Amino acid sequence: MSYCINPNCIQRENPDTESHCGNCGSPLLICDRYRIKTPLRDPNPAYPCDIYEVQDWGEQEWGTPKVMKVLKFTTQPDFVRLFKQEARVLIWLRHPRIPQVEPGGYFILTLGDRKSLQGFVMEKKAGTTLEEQIEKQGPISETIAGNWLAQLMEIISTIHREGLVHRDIKPSNLILTPDGQVQLIDFGSVADHHNRSTRVGTSGYAPPEQLLGDTQPQSDFFAIARTCLYALTGLTPLDFPETPQGHLIWRSHLPNLTDELAQLLDDLMAPDWHSRPQTAQAILTRLNSFASEIGE
Repeated sequence: MSYCINPNCIQRENPDTESHCGNCGSPLLICDRYRIKTPLRDPNPAYPCDIYEVQDWGEQEWGTPKVMKVLKFTTQPDFVRLFKQEARVLIWLRHPRIPQVEPGGYFILTLGDRKSLQGFVMEKKAGTTLEEQIEKQGPISETIAGNWLAQLMEIISTIHREGLVHRDIKPSNLILTPDGQVQLIDFGSVADHHNRSTRVGTSGYAPPEQLLGDTQPQSDFFAIARTCLYALTGLTPLDFPETPQGHLIWRSHLPNLTDELAQLLDDLMAPDWHSRPQTAQAILTRLNSFASEIGE
């Protein structure tokens, strides 16, 4: 099947043998190389972007599965700015556990009604999301949690060194590979030094300062800790009560958790970002100091 890229098309499924959509006439071979196979999430009109699995039929690719992200018709400047920012970051940010957009992977496609779509194609990371794994298999052990936390801090260290903040770390944005590697995806909310005032984030995972438009690098640590807590308990942050000061009340759900790991999670989730560890390297140092005690 070839899926039509036009978000306004009412009959988007087409045979693989066709070059244009039988309903709206939009091209099915995007940039003369990418054929959309299936949406990776429901094409909801409320979402500014659609995400697809595609096959790359470019030179020496032979149908390699990749991911295409498409910004739907919009005139809202914040959506356009964030979309272009994501593409730029994924073109020049190089890390084996972050999806890459090859130079030239960004495109603008003008359809028959003279409306234009913007999009980019990135590598497809193999595995399942953390959210999917917890829903199917239940909570993880603290040994695995410590390992994943260390991997995430190594990834975040690279991002922060480039002056960037991810701003949307959560269970559905982590891919777990069959060999136990953690991959970070969805850079649609990424910010540099100049545009951190936009209020973005996911309820329960975004820290207070980010929701007020004052994002800091330490904002990512808050989201990582709450994601780790979800993996350890199977409960979302919104399932836990909070103190009047904004501290999550969660320890009774994990009474056997190593004290040092529990304290680290609390420190990372401090409501005031000044009270959190200030760098990913400092967090890795703390993790290494009690790594041998985790899971005993």
